[in-house]
Amino acid sequence: MPGVLYSLIEARGERMFFDFCELRDCLARVGQHRAFITVAQAFAGEYDAEGATAIVRCDVERNPEHAAQVANMLRDMQIRASFYFHTRKECYDTSVLNEIRDAGHEIGYHHECLDRCAGDFESARQLFLREVQRFGQDGFALRTVCSHGESGLPKHGYKKNWELFERYPELLQQAGGWRKFIRWFCLI
Repeated sequence: MPGVLYSLIEARGERMFFDFCELRDCLARVGQHRAFITVAQAFAGEYDAEGATAIVRCDVERNPEHAAQVANMLRDMQIRASFYFHTRKECYDTSVLNEIRDAGHEIGYHHECLDRCAGDFESARQLFLREVQRFGQDGFALRTVCSHGESGLPKHGYKKNWELFERYPELLQQAGGWRKFIRWFCLI
């Protein structure tokens, strides 16, 4: 499995944010030795298993316009990345999602259904199905979904959002024929 680029940030001993120049320089260095692929490509085996690869995964938490700037910078560097969006109104802007997709990047769903439903698994299941359907209706064919981890919220009967798929293993099939669940990612 390819290395995940954001582990480079954590390997420095602290969570930090790159400015654009630092990010561009870091990615250029990584790109000298690795080919960049999306999360969907990694799990579908759409890469050279003999070569070194890296994944750039961007979780869009609050500022979709900033994500579009990053996506355009990555496009200019010929790097494909995976961008995961919440469906909250401050994150879900279809014009931005279109811009990022049109720049060659993967669009994914960053779900937080158990958090939003205060641990009510059935309500979270229904919300997940509605939100996956929303992406499709808006023209975004999801290939991967990842769970959001909101550590600051009180948990009621669960610890992580991915537990939704353990409770309802058929949920992935219902949501669009997805076939695989790996705690942090769901794949078609």
